[in-house]
Amino acid sequence: MVLNNSYIFILAQHRTGSTLLKNSIDAHTSVIMAHDEMNLFEPFRNNTFDKLFTNKIKLQNQLLDKSVYGTFWASLNESGIEIKDLLNIIESATSLSECFKKILNTLNSGKNISYVGVKYPVHISRFNFLVDTFGIHNNAYYIFLVRNPLSMISSKVNDPATKRRVKKFGIFGFLVRLVTIIYMSIEFNLNYGVIKKNRNIIHVIFYEEFIKNKENILKNLCSKLNLDFQKNMLEANGKPSSFDFVHTKSKKIHAFEKYVIKFFTDKNYFKLKHECLSDF
Repeated sequence: MVLNNSYIFILAQHRTGSTLLKNSIDAHTSVIMAHDEMNLFEPFRNNTFDKLFTNKIKLQNQLLDKSVYGTFWASLNESGIEIKDLLNIIESATSLSECFKKILNTLNSGKNISYVGVKYPVHISRFNFLVDTFGIHNNAYYIFLVRNPLSMISSKVNDPATKRRVKKFGIFGFLVRLVTIIYMSIEFNLNYGVIKKNRNIIHVIFYEEFIKNKENILKNLCSKLNLDFQKNMLEANGKPSSFDFVHTKSKKIHAFEKYVIKFFTDKNYFKLKHECLSDF
């Protein structure tokens, strides 16, 4: 049974270090985090859980085929949830909110720990879904992980998946990079808007500060969650280090691309650091 005040959600854009933060929190003996992101809502995709939930038979079939978007659903066995139990949850749930809550509660089934959570549960545009479902303050903790847009977007356009898409489009591959840069820049600003609007119920962690002051930030986080800090939280690892534009002179991103990123994001990134850097 899940206890009260027991949900932790990490919201972030891709390539912000969310896996490292998730693994660090998950290392605490009183916390269990879903093994990977659920992507419950995701713009521009037709195979997300929320869209398929309106047709439960189709959703169940695609779960069996591992074709629902989100690495959590594709590697369900790593969560400890049996597919038959998940299908029963879907069948019995009368709403998406009820279904999502039951899935998280199942992660904690029989373990009787204090907190259960997930990273990237929803796209930032659907943050209100989390608040409406799980409440605020003592019912759920919403952590926003933010990274310098130059490093974050540079990492994204140079990751293997984006490189494959660029190669696929041949001489027009540069357009793939440009669209990715603009989309992630706009999404960064959307994150800023949601953070600003909900400052009283969220906690902001900056990736760069987390890397430099991991122990202090985790201690402060544990304090907010009324947990004792555990040293083993410092031993957690994330994905292989991604591209850090700020601290290198690498040419993996072009001058024009850098200009576009800064044009779209500089103002709000500065505001975000000014307003939220003291959160932890």
